[in-house]
Amino acid sequence: MLKILILNIKNDLILVEIKGYVFVYLQWGSSSDLKKGDGVETEHAFPFKALLNVAITENGNIYLNELDIKIQNFNVNNRSWFE
Repeated sequence: MLKILILNIKNDLILVEIKGYVFVYLQWGSSSDLKKGDGVETEHAFPFKALLNVAITENGNIYLNELDIKIQNFNVNNRSWFE
């Protein structure tokens, strides 16, 4: 599930916060180790939070169909893995 929140709207950009989960496979050992039963693979989900700058103008013209999106910050919280 993604949560999208508009934090700020200015005349030239929109600041957006996105929260969700990244799903990963963690593997110990090689693929051949897994086939032989000597390796381990597990799934895990970690929460993330991202801040995006979405530029909506260029030279004073508004372009909503061709947005320029820049990632300002992207953070994955993996603390649960170490608990």
